[in-house]
Amino acid sequence: MVAGYLNTLSNQKTHETYGRYVRRFVEWLGADHLAELDTEDLLLYVSNLQEDYAPSSVNLQLAAVRDFLRWAATTKRVPESVYAAARLVKAVKAPINLPKPLSASEQERLLVGGVER
Repeated sequence: MVAGYLNTLSNQKTHETYGRYVRRFVEWLGADHLAELDTEDLLLYVSNLQEDYAPSSVNLQLAAVRDFLRWAATTKRVPESVYAAARLVKAVKAPINLPKPLSASEQERLLVGGVER
């Protein structure tokens, strides 16, 4: 089924990237269980991904899986409920990294024009 999905992707880079992510997902879940997939399965998968990947990577992998499941539901390879479950899983929020304040010596150097005393 994954090969059929990948044949619909025209961009080579997307084909490679989504192929890797979708294969990883199907291997994790088991191809026999795709038709039974529910929101809890996807939440568990995302949780597992978060152990090893940054939020942006998790979200890209989730997008690939959602697109695959959309295709599978549209082509009647899985029930529509499987894609509906995938749509309920939200993207992972990335932590906000605030800039560190300058130290007193860095502030002074900046105000003096970078001239060392």
